[in-house]
Amino acid sequence: MSYKSHSLNLWAVEDGLTKLDIDCHSDRIDVTCTNNQPVKIHPKLHLVDSVNGDIPDLAQKCHDIDTAIASGNAGSAVASALVQTNLDNYISVNDTSVGTLQSNLATETAQRQAGQTADATARATLKTDLESKISAEESRALSAESTLTTNLAQEVTDRATAVTAENLRATTAEAVLDASIGVERSRVDTIVSGASVNLDTLNELTTAYQAVDASVLNQIASMSVTINTLVARVNALTSGTDPNTVIGLDSAVTNLTFTNDKAFLSQVFSITFNMLDLWSSSLGSMLGWTAYRTAIVAGSSGALSGASTDAEVEAFLQAGLNSLHGANVLDDTLSAYRLKYVDPEHYCLEVNLPAGSKPYFQGVSQASLSDVSWRLSYCSIANDSNTIYSTILSGTQDGSQLTVLPTALGGSVEFPVSGVAGVQDGYVQTLLGLTI
Repeated sequence: MSYKSHSLNLWAVEDGLTKLDIDCHSDRIDVTCTNNQPVKIHPKLHLVDSVNGDIPDLAQKCHDIDTAIASGNAGSAVASALVQTNLDNYISVNDTSVGTLQSNLATETAQRQAGQTADATARATLKTDLESKISAEESRALSAESTLTTNLAQEVTDRATAVTAENLRATTAEAVLDASIGVERSRVDTIVSGASVNLDTLNELTTAYQAVDASVLNQIASMSVTINTLVARVNALTSGTDPNTVIGLDSAVTNLTFTNDKAFLSQVFSITFNMLDLWSSSLGSMLGWTAYRTAIVAGSSGALSGASTDAEVEAFLQAGLNSLHGANVLDDTLSAYRLKYVDPEHYCLEVNLPAGSKPYFQGVSQASLSDVSWRLSYCSIANDSNTIYSTILSGTQDGSQLTVLPTALGGSVEFPVSGVAGVQDGYVQTLLGLTI
């Protein structure tokens, strides 16, 4: 704590040399006299300022000074106490803040250390994984290079072996060819040298052959006339038809002789189909290639998959149809697939059917289908209309004109005798109608 002081210098009037120094402090008064002369202090001193006049009583002045000092000390004490209180409060708040900061710092330090540990672990794991993968890739690459080197060496060996074998084969073939040429040359020489005087050259041989050939040609021409005569007689006897000749279905039903509005076909006939789509009896419409393709893949027993191309699916379908129909396939182009029906005597054409007549499928009249005015059906027993099994074509009739129904894709639908996979589905065929 600092103290304030006030000084008063007094000079003696008698000599002007003696000086009295009075120093007033807050806690004491120091009086010093020149030459260490004795100092006497009286309760009251009358001090005169040569300039300002009388000076108040020193004791009162000192008292006032002491009072002021005491007041100042009290204020200073209050201020000091307030400062101390504020300082204590600051220290307390600061200690709390420092404690919080230290706690936060400790937490942050722990988190950083944990993060560094986790980061170090992750880096170590990544490094291990990377080293493992690099090692695996290096191993794979070395193995692949080794395999490639082995295969290349084998390929070089195989090619060398193949070249050697081909060289041997060519050399052997050339030797055989040379030997064969030699044999043939020997034969020609023998023919020429061993012939009579008139046949000892190729020119003479040619002349002689031509003479004989003219006679043979005359005999063939005579036989052709005879055969044509026989064919004409057979045609006359069979009304110009050959039961083994394949004709279109439209021609096969023309001029049939009906008994009770029924007639069996008598000639082998053909029908041309579009096998790239399928008529669905459940939908009452064509499946469309996408759905049909999916069905083919599903029924391929694993031979096809969703990744198979259209060409692969078509090839599979074509092979299956060819296997099913065998020698009866006349043209296996899927968009114009032509089949031969070699048992016409099993196919009965019925016309002028009564109302309520339905197509048949596997021996059962199909009540859910529309009425038909005519139908061409396969019979289990040849020429026996009582054994109708399945109807392949049917529709409406207008006099001698038979319209095939249903129609689709520019043609009409034919239903195979046994259906498609046992279901009464069908394929589009080119005929829209028949004339009887």
